[in-house]
Formats: sequence, C-alpha cells, structure tokens
Amino acid sequence: YGYNQRAVANQLQSSAYGEVKDKAIEEVVVSALPKMKKSSVSDYTTVAENQLNIAFDIDIPYDILSNGKVHSVSLKEIKLPATYKYYAAPKVENEAFLLAEIADYSKYNLLQGEANIIFEGMYVGKTFIEPSQTSDTLNLSMGRDKKVSIKREKVADKSGTKFLSSRKEQTFTYDITVRNNKKELVELLLKDQYPLTTNKEIEVELLQSDSAKINSETGILTWQLQLKPNETKKIRISYRVKYPKDQVLNL
Repeated sequence: YGYNQRAVANQLQSSAYGEVKDKAIEEVVVSALPKMKKSSVSDYTTVAENQLNIAFDIDIPYDILSNGKVHSVSLKEIKLPATYKYYAAPKVENEAFLLAEIADYSKYNLLQGEANIIFEGMYVGKTFIEPSQTSDTLNLSMGRDKKVSIKREKVADKSGTKFLSSRKEQTFTYDITVRNNKKELVELLLKDQYPLTTNKEIEVELLQSDSAKINSETGILTWQLQLKPNETKKIRISYRVKYPKDQVLNL
C-alpha cells in the first residue's frame, strides 16, 4: 500500500513540477498516511451504546489468518481501579484467595464470560466476569496465594458428647490459625459457619465466636483481619448442639 501510494505521488509530482527529489516525495507520502503511534487494535476501537445493545467499532482493518487456529483480538483495553483483599473459608478449603473489588463497574460496559488472569506479568488462571448482578461491587477472583497460610483444626479437649437423660449434647470447638508470610500488610476476609435448625427439638447454641460479625439467619461468621508481615492470628469458634437421643444428626 505504501509503495503504490508513493508511485502515484511520484507521477503527480513529476507531471506538475518536473523532476522531484525522492526525499521530497517521501515526506509528502508520510504526511498523507495516518500516524500509527499506537500499536494495539483496542486504541482504534470506539464503543457505541444504545438502549438495547453495545457495539464495538474498529477504525482500522484487521487481518485474521485463515489457518483454522483460534485468534484473539483486543477490542478494548481498560484500566480499572481495584481494591485487593484476601478471602478465605477454611471450613471448605484451607487456602486464601486474592480478590479484586471493582466499584462502579457498570460504566465500563464489561461483557459476561470467562476471562484469563495475568497477574504481575504471569498467567495464574481463569475467572468469570458476571456484570449482570445486583451488588454495586464486582468481585474478581485472582487465584490462590500460598503465602497466606490457613489451618482449621478441631480442639479435642474442648469437644465431646454428653448424654443427659433423654437428650444428647455435642460440643464442637475449632481453632483457625492464619499467618501472613508476605512482606506487606494483608487484609483478610475470613468466614466460617455454625449449624442452624428449624426443628424445635434441636437446640444450637453458639458458645464462642471471637468478635465475629454474626449472621443469625445463615449461621455465617465473618472476621475482617489485618495481618502484618509474618504475623499469626488464632481464632476460636465453639458451639453446642442438643437433640433427642433417638435422632441421628450429620454434624
């Protein structure tokens, strides 16, 4: 394309002014071509939004090889302000997950679907973007972090079973130990749960929660922790369940 345009320019200049130096023609051609200072297709993509849909218009042509292979095209690159924190539910899994919280995400026209996570220049896995939600903050999982250690273990001498006439009483006590092995401060959202019941013959009593935020409707306990570098914290939860001897409960 550049050669043909230069040839046409050369012909026009020669017919009008006679002999023209190549350097002058090159300057004319270069000034006529668009200035491609930006390297990504996303820099030439505009987003048009109407009542029902969103369209991505690309201002420059893009060639895709017809070799049967999958090709990725960057339609738009967006830098989003995010707040990072760690999340852990050791009752389910003894690992901490890094979450990126994005506020006011609706104004960025994010599309629903699977996304690759490249964190600090390294591919760490996949996440799923779900912009059609009711909360005002979008949470994206950035994968596990092995440097935040978590252990949940049953305290044997504080747990056990008692028989009281026609009833059975079981006490469960767990210690949750979290340690920050990183060189920076870590904010950790820690969750656990105690059982609930709608059976009037079964009684559940929460004995210890170590200053957790308690949701009595779901039984979920939540702690907002700040861990300094190389700091270890221990949390204990304990609950008691009373029920008739003839009933079998999965506790």
